[in-house]
Amino acid sequence: RTIVTFGDGTQKELTPDQTIISSKLGEPLTNTGESEDLNRNIKKVPVEGDRDITDTEKAEVIKNIKDGNPDKDITDVTVKPDGTATVTMGDGTQSTFTPEETVNRYKLIDPLTNPGEDQGFNSNFDKVPVKGDGDLTDEQKQAVKENITKSNPDKGIT
Repeated sequence: RTIVTFGDGTQKELTPDQTIISSKLGEPLTNTGESEDLNRNIKKVPVEGDRDITDTEKAEVIKNIKDGNPDKDITDVTVKPDGTATVTMGDGTQSTFTPEETVNRYKLIDPLTNPGEDQGFNSNFDKVPVKGDGDLTDEQKQAVKENITKSNPDKGIT
């Protein structure tokens, strides 16, 4: 309760709803300490088998996290032997990258490169009519090339 006294000695009593803004207790604000705004689509370090990653590979994980988040205030990155990385931001929040996000485990029998099959290749192009089983003429070869290129304009076919 608030009492206001005027210069002539008179008083006026004000109720709390006249002097303060009341709010109801709601959800408490929480800070989990977890920074969720990092880019997690980073380059993965290739690691053979299930072994612990080397110091060189750990350094590569750190570099890839920093390179993938150049605009973030990353102050520290620690990497565990399994590839788990803990990133500390300038405001003290932390974020953890799982090994699946930082390393690409492989076996020697698994290829590391694209086998050359482009899943987006459009093989539905106009066929060039050819009589007999002989070799294609230069004109027919050019027609095949043009038809393939027209059906796959975004593939950079030359």
